[in-house]
Amino acid sequence: MSRMTSPHTDADESTAETDAATDRATDSGTPATDAAVDAARTDPAADTVLDLDGVAKAYSTESAVEALSMSVVDGEILALLGPSGCGKTTTLRLIAGLERSDAGTIDLDGRTLADAAAGVFVPPEEHNIGLVFQDFALFPHLTAAENVGFGLSDRSASDRDERVAELLDLVGLTDHADHYPEELSGGQKQRIALARALVLNPELIVADEPVSALDVSIQAEILSLIADLQEEFGLSMLFISHDMSVIREVCDRVAVMYLGEIVETGDTETVFTDPQHPYTEALLSSIPTPDPRSRGDGIELTGTVPDPVNPPNGCRFHTRCHRVVQPDDIDVEQSTWRGLIDLRYRARDDDIDVDRLMENALAEEAAAGREPTDEEIRAQIRREFDLPERLTDPGAESTLAEALELLVDGEVESAATLLDSEFVTPCERTHPEFTDHGDGHQSACIRHRAEVDSFEAAADDD
Repeated sequence: MSRMTSPHTDADESTAETDAATDRATDSGTPATDAAVDAARTDPAADTVLDLDGVAKAYSTESAVEALSMSVVDGEILALLGPSGCGKTTTLRLIAGLERSDAGTIDLDGRTLADAAAGVFVPPEEHNIGLVFQDFALFPHLTAAENVGFGLSDRSASDRDERVAELLDLVGLTDHADHYPEELSGGQKQRIALARALVLNPELIVADEPVSALDVSIQAEILSLIADLQEEFGLSMLFISHDMSVIREVCDRVAVMYLGEIVETGDTETVFTDPQHPYTEALLSSIPTPDPRSRGDGIELTGTVPDPVNPPNGCRFHTRCHRVVQPDDIDVEQSTWRGLIDLRYRARDDDIDVDRLMENALAEEAAAGREPTDEEIRAQIRREFDLPERLTDPGAESTLAEALELLVDGEVESAATLLDSEFVTPCERTHPEFTDHGDGHQSACIRHRAEVDSFEAAADDD
């Protein structure tokens, strides 16, 4: 595999190459990568540096990572994208050996680091992985040079000094070798952290939100440095972030994570321009745009935020998904179906404040000088969940009308039982498998599985 062996010592040449790499990335809209890496992304025979297969980790009753499978190909930067609390940092700790996994295997360059079933666990000091953290994690009592060379205690002083000098030159901080962290800016600290991560020629670098604590202008400098290092030395990196603009600038591939599971993977540009999982689609729709004509076009997620301690059955995103699948015996507008699912879950959680809705209805009727009728309160509940005055599906309308009567009468539990029995999405009954969309682009959504099954059934009929 490709690893960094010796950096350039000519600072001007390094800077020029950084600028050139950045210009190429800017011109194409994608990171500058070698053709060999591009081909390796979709080549199953390509060298795999990191491989996670069925990895799981739970803390007490809370599942942090569930059946996680992903890989990093030699010479690529893979982004792990997801919201706070989805399991990204837990994944880092498992890869680095800072935590033991409960299930699955973790292999680094063909060597098994963890195999829960076989009882294999390689301690972190034996991992050849460089780590870069959001908060830099520098030793405050050590100089920049001492921080970089901390992992070289088994080397001679001359070897250590030579290696540290090379790396400080590479990251452009030769003149700051004797400075302590408190004397460095945020960008300079992260450069030192990158140099320290490279000091032992790691097989893999894992960077956890490496630029999120920096100003935008400083972020650009660090991202340019990362792109230069990756292009020059073929570094393999797992880049953990929730910042989509950063990921699009520097990463070759992306794995999207939601509530401890990977839901979509693929080439970064493909995923960003043609997302196949509804969560990815909603996530990307939130990216700000300077075009005032397209503002307000983002996807608004309604519904219930799932509890990590007790995650929902089936697809974990279905409690919020704007594309949640309808059963075969119901035919309503998609937004209406989402509203029905929201009503169902809110009733189950006893989270429908009928008294407040009654007050809203009363305010509307105050001018008429009368109390709202039960019919008006039921209409107010429909408006609360963006449901039309009458559903187009007669059977669904009958169920809804009965449930609303029960809610107005204060029989919330009975309403919840009725809604639970009649408004059930296939998304909660089936854990989605990955569907291949071509060129290494995969997503885990039963919408695509259903399409594939229908196509295969039609082909069999022919």
